[in-house]
Amino acid sequence: MKNIILFISLSLLSSCYWRNGCFVSPQSVYCPRENVSDFDRYKKDGSTKEQKLRDIQSCGGNPDKYGNLFRQIREKNPGGNNDWKAVRKFANCMENKGYKYLERILTEI
Repeated sequence: MKNIILFISLSLLSSCYWRNGCFVSPQSVYCPRENVSDFDRYKKDGSTKEQKLRDIQSCGGNPDKYGNLFRQIREKNPGGNNDWKAVRKFANCMENKGYKYLERILTEI
């Protein structure tokens, strides 16, 4: 119990706190989040999930049950730079269709 009170006291003194699922400190914010699939990282205004799936498939992708795209593309094109070239070709195709790939999914704190 003393350890818990000590931790809370030190956190308050150092201006650290927990807010909306994020640990906020004076220098940084850490928000533990679930993994976001490749499928969900592709965004395009006005696109439905069904349309996005058709576009992904027309570009040569096929998401697994978790929404991962790139593992499957790499496995189909092993060796040397072939896997990287195949992923780049897929990404360019999706970009040409108007999709943006979000490296980070940002949320408001």
